[in-house]
Amino acid sequence: MRRDALAAWQQVEEVLQPEVINRIGIRYINRIEKKTEQDRPGTWLVANDYISNGILRSESGFLLRVETHLDTENRLIITLGDTKLEMNREGAIIFDIDRIFEREIATGQEFLEQEMDRLHTDVWEVFSSAKGEKLEALLSRRP
Repeated sequence: MRRDALAAWQQVEEVLQPEVINRIGIRYINRIEKKTEQDRPGTWLVANDYISNGILRSESGFLLRVETHLDTENRLIITLGDTKLEMNREGAIIFDIDRIFEREIATGQEFLEQEMDRLHTDVWEVFSSAKGEKLEALLSRRP
């Protein structure tokens, strides 16, 4: 994905010739399929700086949104909710992590790549700190 984003940016630079970048965001939307109707967020996730124990115990219909301003240039938005039950399916838990950096930086590939890596690291830290044993086991499974 990183390679694709950088290749797309290279084409944008060639066509539009932007002078500066003023906002970069990386967003990971995780869909965790529920196995039973009784699955709660705590079946898959654990509490961390952004997710409370209360939401982890919630039944279907929950929604958590946390917007944190890490400083004047950096934001982190966490959304945790579930999809409605579908016919013959149990629904899913959606864990959305959106990391945003707002400041003017140069348009070159090296600057963009550096910021993308930094934002990805922050998103990974949020995800890995919330990942419970059952989700870890699911992710470790080979296809």
